[in-house]
Formats: sequence, structure tokens, C-alpha cells
Amino acid sequence: MQQKQSQEEIGQKSIDKSFASIDTRIKDRRFSKKSVLDSPNKYVHKSIANILKSYSYGFGTISGCYFISYVHDPTLIKIGKAKCLESRIESYLTHYPKDIRVLACIRADTIYHGLEKELHDLFHEYRYLPQREWFFATRPLLDAIDFIKEKMKFEPYTLKANGQYVYDDPDYVRRMVYETIN
Repeated sequence: MQQKQSQEEIGQKSIDKSFASIDTRIKDRRFSKKSVLDSPNKYVHKSIANILKSYSYGFGTISGCYFISYVHDPTLIKIGKAKCLESRIESYLTHYPKDIRVLACIRADTIYHGLEKELHDLFHEYRYLPQREWFFATRPLLDAIDFIKEKMKFEPYTLKANGQYVYDDPDYVRRMVYETIN
């Protein structure tokens, strides 16, 4: 009985150590109250501005990088790339038919692979899992998305599980058509 008890204690100690190391890694990612309240994050804006300068796009460019999250779980954000942004984002409905929130897109001609890598490198410390494209929705990442929306004049939208696009601004599509025609 003592042997069983000691094995349980040993098991509990190893679990405690595992959680302690996870807690330490999470604690390292936390921000001080001052840094969380300092918005916008100037370092992130400068980094994103430099990245955006490196990539060009023309009228009708459909490739680039995107930032999405699922409506039911806004704590994780995926940074991905696609030859055709719209069809790639829609393909997520096939795998997981839940409402998708498209937070931002960066259109880029042919060399968008490098763009995705630069974004992953910039936010590597906020990855949900190593070597994956999902990131925690931290203040620097959310600041970057806001900055990208502003620079790229991107209107976020929700892609419903039924395939319907719902823009935050109901007049957005009408304005875009009007601006394109005129």
C-alpha cells in the first residue's frame, strides 16, 4: 500500500512539475498592465508596416495571407496563406461547418509564401502549438490586425456556416461596388 501511495505521489509530483513549466511559459508571455494598456503597440505597427512594404499587389490580386478565427472561439487566430483567399477561407466550412470570422487579409502577388513566414516569425511566441498556424489572440496580434485592416482598407466579415457573408458594415459591399465603378 505504501508503494502504491508513493507511486501516486511521484505521479502527482511529475504532473505538478509539468504544470509548473507550462505556467512559467505562459507567465513569460503575459504582459505587464502598462504594456497591455499602451495601445497601439508601436513595435508591432512598425514591424507590420515594414512587412507590408515588401509585398505588392495589383487590382484583381486574389492571393495573399489571411487572419481568421471561429466565432465560437475568438481566443485563437489562424494566420494562413492562399492562392485564392476567398475559396481557401470558404474551404474551412467543409472541414468545420461553424461560423468563421475573417479578421483581415493582406493581398500579395506570387511571393505570399514569404509574407506568411514573416507573420509567423513576428508572432512565434504566441503560437498555440509549435509548427502550427494558430496563435493566441494576444494584444500585439490584435493590434497588428487592426493596423492591417486600416492600411489595407479591409472590412472584417463573418462567413456563416451556410456560406452567407455578413459584413460588419451593411453598406460595405454597395460602397465598394460604387467606388469600383466610379
